[in-house]
Amino acid sequence: MWVWLVAALAATLLLTFGKPLRGESATALRLATALLVLWTTLLVVLLWLSLRTLGGREFWRVALRQSPFAAAVLATLIALFYAEENWRGRSQWERFRTEWEAKGVKFSIADILPPPVPDDQNMAMHPLFKPLLDYTFDAEGRPTWRDTNGMDRLRKITARTPELWEPLVHKSPQPDLPSFTISGFYSRTSSVVLADLTRWQDFYRLDTNFAATPPAATPALEVLRYLARHELALAELDEALARPHSQFRVEMTEDRLPSETPLPHLEIFKGIVPLLVLRATARLEAGQPDDALRDIERAWQLCASLGGESFALVQLVRVALQAITLGAVAHGTAGHHWEDRHLRRLEDLIRPINVLMSWQSGTRGEIAFVVDYFIRLERSRELAVREVTSLLAEPTVRDSERFEQNWEWLNRRCVRYAPAGWYFQSLLREEVVITELLGNGFVDVNRRLVHWKNQPAPPRELWFDRFCPFRDVSSGFSYFAAKCARLQTNLDHGRLACALERHWLRHRAYPEKLDALVPEFLDRIPHDIFDGQPMRYRREGEQGFVLWSIGFDGKDDNAGPLHFAGNQGGSVGEESGDLVWRYPQTP
Repeated sequence: MWVWLVAALAATLLLTFGKPLRGESATALRLATALLVLWTTLLVVLLWLSLRTLGGREFWRVALRQSPFAAAVLATLIALFYAEENWRGRSQWERFRTEWEAKGVKFSIADILPPPVPDDQNMAMHPLFKPLLDYTFDAEGRPTWRDTNGMDRLRKITARTPELWEPLVHKSPQPDLPSFTISGFYSRTSSVVLADLTRWQDFYRLDTNFAATPPAATPALEVLRYLARHELALAELDEALARPHSQFRVEMTEDRLPSETPLPHLEIFKGIVPLLVLRATARLEAGQPDDALRDIERAWQLCASLGGESFALVQLVRVALQAITLGAVAHGTAGHHWEDRHLRRLEDLIRPINVLMSWQSGTRGEIAFVVDYFIRLERSRELAVREVTSLLAEPTVRDSERFEQNWEWLNRRCVRYAPAGWYFQSLLREEVVITELLGNGFVDVNRRLVHWKNQPAPPRELWFDRFCPFRDVSSGFSYFAAKCARLQTNLDHGRLACALERHWLRHRAYPEKLDALVPEFLDRIPHDIFDGQPMRYRREGEQGFVLWSIGFDGKDDNAGPLHFAGNQGGSVGEESGDLVWRYPQTP
């Protein structure tokens, strides 16, 4: 001990009064080192005194006599802490729940599920889709389908033939893959990008059996010839779509979270809808607008069949599929492929769609799923440990300042033994944000307005977050709202594009102002959902036009391009600039 004290004192004197180090930085270094050495010395002295005290026999005799009393006091304090935290968490949650139930918000999954319908009226129970709902779970909790042939058949109803597409996706460097016509919903240039059917032709020629046959006269006919292999399955699809209801019943078990519930029909829909859209695009190029319109109607019906499901993920997929379907409409208007009667039908299909209702439906549904999520975690601590282990394995979470680094062992033990009140406090934090999102100050569903600057504040931090982390489930709803707002803007652009195309067919020119479309081609001009003003429009030459919305930043940039923070992408809703509908100069 004395040797340590002498060495510490010598080091302090050397660093404080030594001459080799000069300047302000040197002085700061000396002071910091001196304080560090003195503090370490103090700790060593205290440790030495503690060891001397613990080494005395009298100390241990007294400690042994008092240990039962100390243990009782400690147990009482722990019990009081758990009781207080449980009471506080549960009471706060119950007050919040009672308040919002009085406003019509439903917190039970059973309350948001639609009543069952007869199987013979349910599209999901048609023989084409029925294999999707017939599965069990293996030892690792993964779904296993009984009708493997039926599932394989469904997975092959896609434009991206799996045996051709997957090798290209995993190829390095990745080649330019064929894509569908996209509007500003997907395009970072915020304009319409047309499908290249020549690229699809080259893609299908990778099938050695198809490549052995003589090519068709045009890429459009070549694509249609390849897609003809799906005729039988699409005929069955028509039978299924004829049924008046669609309910893909999901199996929610006690040993898994709502987010782990299989939704296999989404994978299948993400194959069928793009297939229909590509076939419609090829039919337009081949001069078959009647057949193209029928394929678009099928795609809209499939999208509409998802409208009754309350999962936010389902509604996000529905929004993406609607955007892809709109691409086929844009392809036809850009190339003057539609006739007036087709355009009237397309306008009738697009007009009633209110994408903001998809956001509202998904958000209201997720309120109940978030309740179920935290209740399941609180009741099954093994499930909570598994969830937090999965959560901390995600790079975006692991690197977040919200959680301590390398504390996984403590995190797992805390969620296992945490008071139930902590789960209810975390539940309340998430639900406060989600219910605030439903206020008209952010998204007004009935008036089709989005006040993007009125987003609720991010979830508040709780004092136990760093060592008892739970998933932040409310942050994704702003992104969800942004996707819906952008698609609604594109749909309004699509309606106007159909009306402008009808004007062009009648007069072989686009109007100077949108007012010229009312009432002959439109009942009224759609408004910009970001400020309520009529959609912006400008004629460009005799054969061109541009439509635009002011976008998420609330500024009119006169159809200026989108900009993303740091030129590194960013999420939808974070970009600045206008949302534009403009056709390419050279189709």
